[in-house]
Amino acid sequence: MRFSFIFVCALTLLACNQTPPPIAPSDLKDFNLNGNVKTTEEYSVKPDDSLNTSETRSTYYHYFNPEGYIDSSVRKIEPLGYRETTIYERDEFNYNIQTSKVDQEGKSTFQLQKTFSNGKISNSEFTSAGLKRSADYEYDEQDSLIKTISYNNEGEIIETTDYTYETLGRTLISKVKFYDKNELLIKSEVSEFNPDNYARLNTYTVYENSKPSYSTYRKVSCNENKDPIKIESSSPMNVKSFRTYQYTYDDQNNWTTKIEFIDGVKTSTTYRTIEYYSK
Repeated sequence: MRFSFIFVCALTLLACNQTPPPIAPSDLKDFNLNGNVKTTEEYSVKPDDSLNTSETRSTYYHYFNPEGYIDSSVRKIEPLGYRETTIYERDEFNYNIQTSKVDQEGKSTFQLQKTFSNGKISNSEFTSAGLKRSADYEYDEQDSLIKTISYNNEGEIIETTDYTYETLGRTLISKVKFYDKNELLIKSEVSEFNPDNYARLNTYTVYENSKPSYSTYRKVSCNENKDPIKIESSSPMNVKSFRTYQYTYDDQNNWTTKIEFIDGVKTSTTYRTIEYYSK
């Protein structure tokens, strides 16, 4: 009995002395939103549509709590009346531990569960249309992600991903390699990010028999508000495409109108309404 009592006390002291994980960062940063945002409503129209509701249109709603974490999202398709709701559940440190999507009849269409350890994701599992996948995550001593291992329904490894990092001046470079279940290299991605002007260059390579088959790239230039103003990309046949964007902003420097051009031709206008919490 005495040994049991001492053992329980030791466990209690150990638990009390553990450093709690950091609080999860606000989701507003992921959405590139400023201020105390409460809700956003967003939809796009084509130039020849001009707000005409005769064609199907998707409208997206995002709902944030006062701390800046997203509680739910809704996608509506008009005039079909289709509605899909995404619900985010969080732990005591505001980490998103479960994401669930349900259709208008309340039927589950997607579920993602995540396990966190000291502020870092250690395992994830998702279910969609009867398909189940899971993944484990590994980190180095600097808490940088260095490997993910993906599994199928039977727990067999289907893909392994390795991550490496380096810097070139102010440019941050990450390199990702994807391997199949036979440990053959199938694709890679190199990302270069400049924190001074938010420019990003992603290069993708697909392999056959572990040898490069073709490569594509995506180059993003941003304005001072961190919003993309030009995206240059290439196809597997090395056909280049250019997308440019024009914005109007509110007094919080959040865009409310975004106009897209592809190769110089106007293709869509996106309207966004933002509601803020009162101060």
